[in-house]
Amino acid sequence: MEILPELVRTGSANLHATGFEWASIEQAQAGALGRRDRAPFDRILVSAAARTLPEELVDQLGDEGRMVVPVNGTMVVVARPGMERVTSEHGRYRFVPLVTGPIPGSQ
Repeated sequence: MEILPELVRTGSANLHATGFEWASIEQAQAGALGRRDRAPFDRILVSAAARTLPEELVDQLGDEGRMVVPVNGTMVVVARPGMERVTSEHGRYRFVPLVTGPIPGSQ
């Protein structure tokens, strides 16, 4: 999921050129995180900084799923062994903010 249309186009073209047909980049919808309609996911990688752990994405993890997400400057790994949730922290990082409001340039 990507909020900037130009990055969706460029990234999709690059993925297509690699032959990785199983991967895709889609336009993010304003106010939504992830793709609840396609859940559960085995892996979720978030490349934008969240202020708090995005529960909406945690809920989209399947059994044995894992998510990597920078939260308030700390890299966090969330694992879902069964219905349990295990989190671990892995150092400090800086990322662009995770946007959940209106999509820039979509008006």
